[in-house]
Amino acid sequence: FDRASGHHRRYTKSTLTAAYEEAGLTMETIRYVNAPGLPAWFVSVRLLGSEPRDGVLLRLWDRGVIPVAKRVERFRPPPFGQSVLAVGHTRT
Repeated sequence: FDRASGHHRRYTKSTLTAAYEEAGLTMETIRYVNAPGLPAWFVSVRLLGSEPRDGVLLRLWDRGVIPVAKRVERFRPPPFGQSVLAVGHTRT
């Protein structure tokens, strides 16, 4: 699924932090995002064996669920998520 949708690697907070350190970057912030996407991905890909494709369901998800999740997660970062968001900078 990852290769078909253009993903090349998966990270956790700890593995992404290690990658930043290895690259000589200083981590400013790191957090999980898109908490509803993780269980949705698990059900659709792992349990139902779905293939990645654009369609009505994905568009509804992107237009309905994602904006709400972004607003909620801005104030309350989730303990898990489908993605890891990191911001860092070069060391000076």
